[in-house]
Amino acid sequence: MLVDMKGVGKEYEGVVPFLALSEVNLQVDKGEFVAIVGQSGSGKSTLLNLIGTLDRATTGTYLLDGHDIAQVSDSQLTRLRGELVGFVFQFHYLLPDFTVLENVLMPKAATRTRPTKEDTTEAMRLLERVGVAGEKDKLATAISGGQQQRVAIARALMGGKPLILADEPTGNLDSVNSESVFELMREVHDELKTTFMIVTHDERIADQCDRIIRITDGKIVDDHPRVAASPKS
Repeated sequence: MLVDMKGVGKEYEGVVPFLALSEVNLQVDKGEFVAIVGQSGSGKSTLLNLIGTLDRATTGTYLLDGHDIAQVSDSQLTRLRGELVGFVFQFHYLLPDFTVLENVLMPKAATRTRPTKEDTTEAMRLLERVGVAGEKDKLATAISGGQQQRVAIARALMGGKPLILADEPTGNLDSVNSESVFELMREVHDELKTTFMIVTHDERIADQCDRIIRITDGKIVDDHPRVAASPKS
């Protein structure tokens, strides 16, 4: 089990405490391709942040690949996140003063290790896989939005992470690039068996995922496999 949540809740302190998530029970196996849907403010991004260990739950237990997140130190959590989780956001967050290749190598720099020849070979392989190897020496600002999101996917995959969390990854793209980026994520999943969990407002995107989790007011209200369309007679 890659993601195992039992009774997870998240409350934010303030003059009036805000309960963002309540009694979440969620299990995700390795190799799944999951959509998380719900209205704005429903708790989707909070859930993704907890899964990705960018935040910690207030209540309940969360095991990420068998590691009890409540029991590890901040430094251990940073290491685990770097080994297990890649992130793709609506805005690609590439560093504008670095090249495409340097951006993909950035997770290695974040661990304070100088990229090796093997790292560079892996980064180039990923850039080839997402179709932008020819842009490797260009600054991130010199390529299109669709290409930038492809680079962000390659960066998330760097190091062979088993879990990719994508928060509205197509939300800032036109329909053509949106479909292209989604198809790329499906192809990567099918080829590498990487687990994808995708927060999206786009029901068309959700309907193409293998499993759909729906959140309302901080609670999972529906969790089911995609219903395949009936074959035409």
